[in-house]
Amino acid sequence: MRKNLKFYKISLRPTHYALRPTHYAYIGIFTMINLQYFKRSIIELIKNSNDIVITGHENPDGDSIGSEIALYLLLSQMGKNVRIINHDPCPETYYYLTGAEKIETSYSNDSSDNKKIFQLAFMLDHNERKRTGQNLVKIYDNSRTLIRIDHHKENEKIEQSISYIDESYAATCEILYFIFYKEIENLPTKIRLHIANALYTGIIYDTNNFVNRNTNCRTFSVCAKLTEWGVEPSYVYEKIFNMRSVSEVKLLGYSLANIEPYMDGKLILMITHKDIANELNVDIDKTNKFLAELQMIKDWEIIVYIRELDKDYFRVSLRAKHIDIRQVAEYYGGGGHKLAAGFKVRQNLFNLKEELIKTLCNLINYKSSRKQENKSSRKQEKNADAVKRNILLEIFSCFFVFFVANKSRTLIL
Repeated sequence: MRKNLKFYKISLRPTHYALRPTHYAYIGIFTMINLQYFKRSIIELIKNSNDIVITGHENPDGDSIGSEIALYLLLSQMGKNVRIINHDPCPETYYYLTGAEKIETSYSNDSSDNKKIFQLAFMLDHNERKRTGQNLVKIYDNSRTLIRIDHHKENEKIEQSISYIDESYAATCEILYFIFYKEIENLPTKIRLHIANALYTGIIYDTNNFVNRNTNCRTFSVCAKLTEWGVEPSYVYEKIFNMRSVSEVKLLGYSLANIEPYMDGKLILMITHKDIANELNVDIDKTNKFLAELQMIKDWEIIVYIRELDKDYFRVSLRAKHIDIRQVAEYYGGGGHKLAAGFKVRQNLFNLKEELIKTLCNLINYKSSRKQENKSSRKQEKNADAVKRNILLEIFSCFFVFFVANKSRTLIL
């Protein structure tokens, strides 16, 4: 029988107690205790399970791949029969990770493999069944217990699951580190390094090399420990961010040459067309890192990156500095974080652009108007305080004059 448990983060200010390991001080004592309850539950389940499956989301990124591989290596060391099954293959970018070759994509609802019963299933870096991929939903039906670990907003309530979903973390890999710290620490040096590389990959990808707004002192404390375990940051950075081919650079140049700025550069839109990518022999799925180039533009508020996957079929990535753009992605059936979200849509490009530009310009205007209102409100409060001070000064002056006058009169008499 499946467990019906759920664990939620309790938002409190971080404590300064000397906890062990010391980096727990960056989490907050109640969040740490909550993680410990969650850990005890899943460790018990892992001990009593032999056949375990790990899944990530469609079009896997660095955090999805890194968390899957790290957990796979750890569970394998525990003597478990583990499989990683994804809807899409592992991107070549992450082939340097030990364990990347273990990722399978052969599972199908129509194959004999779908009759396999798993004692335990992990859903990592997402929390919706549909995001795993249509062919893989059967896995959860064939699993006795489902465990979800994620740092995105919970979009689907799965009652019969054990879930730890916390948006305050920079990456799912960061959550895995805190859950399995002791288990990883006690592993042989070589396998511990392989796991550390996978965890560091997920963190560096989801923070865009520590420049995204989800980066905090907790993130750096985790990465400090991972480097202590042998991770070479420059090596991982090179593998993820500095491996573009000449054709990819040409495609980037073409896309950048045709960016469309709106509202004096506050809204930036860029499109990568399929025919140009095919002409240069570039896989369109490898162009997601092009977004980082747009974030170097001065004074932008929202970035829209549209990639043409097929005729009238697009993948849209959204980035923002201060505005919640997740609601826009959710409207189109997607999701993500407040400042980083995306979706896929089947629609005419002209209509899609028109809708997005209108919606996002309205969001920027609304944010600006609220900012002006807050500024005006603060100014009014400041003026009101000044009036109060002047009134008090006048009252004090009157009392002072009255006091001096009475004193003078007494002296004269």
